[in-house]
Amino acid sequence: MTPFAEELKQCRLAAGHKSATSFFEWLKTKGIGFNYSYYMRLEKDGLPSEKVVSELASTMKKDQADRLILAYCRSLFPRQEYLFGGAGKSIEEAAEAPAPRESASAAPPGQKELTPRQVAALAGSEAIYHLFLLSTLARRKIKTSEVEKWFSTKTLNASIKMLAETGLVQAEKGSFEHTAVELRFPDAYSPELKEAYGKFDLWDESFGRKYGLEQIINKMLVRRVSGRYLSLVRKQLEVLFELTKTSDEVDSRYNDNVLQLKVSLRQGKLPG
Repeated sequence: MTPFAEELKQCRLAAGHKSATSFFEWLKTKGIGFNYSYYMRLEKDGLPSEKVVSELASTMKKDQADRLILAYCRSLFPRQEYLFGGAGKSIEEAAEAPAPRESASAAPPGQKELTPRQVAALAGSEAIYHLFLLSTLARRKIKTSEVEKWFSTKTLNASIKMLAETGLVQAEKGSFEHTAVELRFPDAYSPELKEAYGKFDLWDESFGRKYGLEQIINKMLVRRVSGRYLSLVRKQLEVLFELTKTSDEVDSRYNDNVLQLKVSLRQGKLPG
């Protein structure tokens, strides 16, 4: 068990809650913006984003909040545990410890990578993919009655069933919600994944139109540029995407807008 999961349980007990259910109900009164299944994953070694940690810490006394944040840091950097008040290894022992093996494309802490089976399920139909996106954007359970205007009953039931069977949503009678804390798509290392991502690109185009997202900007620019500026343009786009990723509030109640941003930057040689 990670230090963060252990400390979170200690914070729960210190607050007088023997069960995770009662503690979560108490957290809801403090305005936390995630659901119960999300919380249970945190007690079972899930690592959230720093924003969620800050949200949890804001509900606690200062000493408890500090311990929780330090435990989170120890979970993120186990070899440097001594820097965050860990009672484990000394500086010399930590320096001698072998570094854990990591993939070059390893998911950031707190994220879970989709399996090829899950990606294949999402590529099964536009309806499945769109319902998955809707579930990840939702701040609460989605009632099936809320999305019936976009899907036939047969398509809706079959799509939710597929998502539930592959562990992408938790379905109950008349509602569904996402199951993972954070998800990322794997690199396109196989022909099957490349084909699936080609479908997702097409379905991303129809997502905003189908669900009535207002078009704010629609521009296209083709011009000759110096190759020296290409890296600068790419860096600026990266800043734009990072800004978009961090433009949400810790209290999800205030995140009432959905923003879809899609950029396609191409380069090459043309006559003349």
